[in-house]
Amino acid sequence: MKRGIQLEIPNEWGSHLGEVLEPFNISHFDWYIGGEEAYQDTAYPKDESIEDVLTYEEFLKSQCQLVLIVIDSSYLTVYCKDNKMIDDLYLNAIRKGFEKVEYITDENDFRTRLSVW
Repeated sequence: MKRGIQLEIPNEWGSHLGEVLEPFNISHFDWYIGGEEAYQDTAYPKDESIEDVLTYEEFLKSQCQLVLIVIDSSYLTVYCKDNKMIDDLYLNAIRKGFEKVEYITDENDFRTRLSVW
């Protein structure tokens, strides 16, 4: 089963993160930004209770719809509950020319926590 995508964006000036998330209507969601040096953003439907999700299992049980992890300004991991949106994010990243775009699946997901530490 698809969990999300991972990719690399250029480590240079630009709005690359906005480009990655173009298929996802970010204005329909409230955003929670985790307090780490490597940032974790989560998207909740407007007016939903916001909680910090630490594992993929907690993500699945929560109202959170998307988790975005950014490492060293270039390495992105996006978890999403909506399979169509995962495909849209993937195809958008390919069209935009981002590098190393791959699906994250049950078989290849190495993370035990939704964090880099």
